[in-house]
Amino acid sequence: MDVVGRYGGEEFIVLFPETPLIASRLVAEKMRSAVAALRFEIENLTVTISIGITGYEDAENSEALIARADSLLYHVKRSGKNRVES
Repeated sequence: MDVVGRYGGEEFIVLFPETPLIASRLVAEKMRSAVAALRFEIENLTVTISIGITGYEDAENSEALIARADSLLYHVKRSGKNRVES
């Protein structure tokens, strides 16, 4: 049961509750490359996504999980964008 939703202005959250972290990274990389491959009729328009991935840790609340993923996302954005980081 995967879930996708908007989380903030330009951010989305994707939950893979029954998927191991390594498999989630593969899915995220497929998403990233599919978006980067999109072509538009508007000249010089490209769209990319940056993705931060983390897994749930024992006795952790959802706020801590999201904060860790958000931190990874901003690390990706600062270090070149259009990447997946876990």
